Amino acid sequence: MRKKLTTESLPRGSALRPKRVIAAWLVILIAAVIIFGSLFSDAVTTEFNFLSDADSKEAEALLAQRLEGTDLLREVVVVRSSDFTVDDPAYRRFVQELSTSIMALGPDVVFAGSDYFGTNDESLVSSDRHSTILPLVMAGDLKHAESSVELIHSLLDDNVKSNSGLEEFRVFITGEATFSKDFVEGSQKDLETGEKFAVPIAMIILA
Repeated sequence: MRKKLTTESLPRGSALRPKRVIAAWLVILIAAVIIFGSLFSDAVTTEFNFLSDADSKEAEALLAQRLEGTDLLREVVVVRSSDFTVDDPAYRRFVQELSTSIMALGPDVVFAGSDYFGTNDESLVSSDRHSTILPLVMAGDLKHAESSVELIHSLLDDNVKSNSGLEEFRVFITGEATFSKDFVEGSQKDLETGEKFAVPIAMIILA
């Protein structure tokens, strides 16, 4: 006769077969780690969406369609030199080469961009003239921009490292895509670290 699974029979059976119970929990633990590692990165995002067809969602879609697109995502590259000002030829050469390299990534990455030397816009230069900004408009939506901005980050790193004026110039970048990407990566790292300790401890307690 088949025994019924009850709250009394389950712990009794576990006590009689401890090795099988431990093996089962180990299998569950390994499966949980594999599932966590494969699905967790896609679960962390700064984007949000409605689960239902809300009126505000429909209105947003209509605005995007009628006004030719959604809000543009902007990034700002900051170039700073403690030795040179924007009036020095070395500064001009560095910024122009950097701006050209960024725009060479193509319209699928950077929709538009400008710099002081191309516009003579004094608002792009700091009061001490040692810093200038390069405003960029990213292509696509936030998800696309988060991926594309990695190309700009890599380009900035390579540009500074390969430039002979490494010690004279410092380059920074900030913006919606950069902030979103850093936030997701930071949250993912913190949660992964927490789960590495929480999951094994929970399994040990349950076992």
